[in-house]
Amino acid sequence: MAEDSETALEPLHDPSENGTQNGKRDICRGILLCLADATSLLAVATTAVVFFWRGTWYIMDSMVNPHNYEASGWLSFVLGFLILLVMHMWQSTLKRLVSKDRPVLWHVLSRLHSYILAFGCINYWRGVWHVWDNYTGDGLTSSLICTFVSLVVLWLLRSSRNASRTPFHLQFDSNHRFVLLTRFRTDITIDVYLYILDLLFTVIVVGTAIVSLWRGVWTCLDNTLFPADIEMSGWTSLGIGYGITLFTYSTQYCTAFVTRRLKKFSRIIFEDIYLSVVTFGIINVWRGIWYLSDVYILPGQVLPSGWITHCLGAVIIFVMGVGRSLLTVGCAIDGEQGDGRGVLYPHYIRIKADKTIRSPYEASPSVTVDMSGSQDDNLDDRTEDQADGTEYDDVEIRGGRRSVDRYTSPWWLSHVKVWYF
Repeated sequence: MAEDSETALEPLHDPSENGTQNGKRDICRGILLCLADATSLLAVATTAVVFFWRGTWYIMDSMVNPHNYEASGWLSFVLGFLILLVMHMWQSTLKRLVSKDRPVLWHVLSRLHSYILAFGCINYWRGVWHVWDNYTGDGLTSSLICTFVSLVVLWLLRSSRNASRTPFHLQFDSNHRFVLLTRFRTDITIDVYLYILDLLFTVIVVGTAIVSLWRGVWTCLDNTLFPADIEMSGWTSLGIGYGITLFTYSTQYCTAFVTRRLKKFSRIIFEDIYLSVVTFGIINVWRGIWYLSDVYILPGQVLPSGWITHCLGAVIIFVMGVGRSLLTVGCAIDGEQGDGRGVLYPHYIRIKADKTIRSPYEASPSVTVDMSGSQDDNLDDRTEDQADGTEYDDVEIRGGRRSVDRYTSPWWLSHVKVWYF
């Protein structure tokens, strides 16, 4: 009977089959998570950001001197510039007074800070856009000049990566520190007047060049891509945009592999060209979503349609915990990141791996790679006062294998602990 009992307890199949099944299950789960990550970034977050911008823009069109295009543009420009100026000047005070030690106050004020800054950014963009249209027209010649001049300016200032928006740009509310970087990284606590000059240069020169690039490409597409059919133009633009975005998203690690092996000057040129292609794709995505919203969301009713997309976009983006992605403030420098981070898309779903996994591209030990898609260096390399408010995820390459040491995420995703590759 004893022998029979022992026999009955023996496994009926090879134990290695369990390991194989678990491995396949982990692979399937990883693939599904990868798809969910891409969908949440490229579709949900991007659409929500475009909705917010479109809604706010149309609300201003309807409420700020709607019968005088020139005056409406200048009012938006002044309003947006003043908001950006005040928020930059107050950042040290806000950072000192509002901390995570008082979580309720911090949650409320950090989201309100992002909302007000986003409102200021949109007004500034709208003002610059209207000024261009009013004084140069919206023809193809004006668009081409606007595009190439602004692109050259951004390349010369090593600021072309700032023209890319969501989905290439994503920042989490949980990392909000009320800090905004300027082009030359001047510290307001050291020299206020020099900081003001740096701020004016960042907002007026770099910021205006970014808006001009977007306006130039957008208006070129208006003049060449089914100009008489907004619906077809929107669908075509969306297809072109997502085609470019999906291609660059799927090849980002190959691109990072290349940039890591280039010297600084060559890396800057390569990244500038690459980021210009990424930006062209993103502009097409935004334009497609924008125009299709015009067609399908209360067509012909500008103000109601604007309020719907404004509120819907705000709710989605803040529930996702990425409200800071609405902003176009701060200034990154092309080629700063020599380890391939400058060409990587962010990940929305924050990952925490308990073991190391193989890196998509070869890397040497002790190299730290930022997978958050943020525009600046790791906090480990700078003091907190120099940071732009982003708490970067540490993705450390160890002997050609990648591991994520810590992460921050929206509260409802904080339980996610899965393999990711």
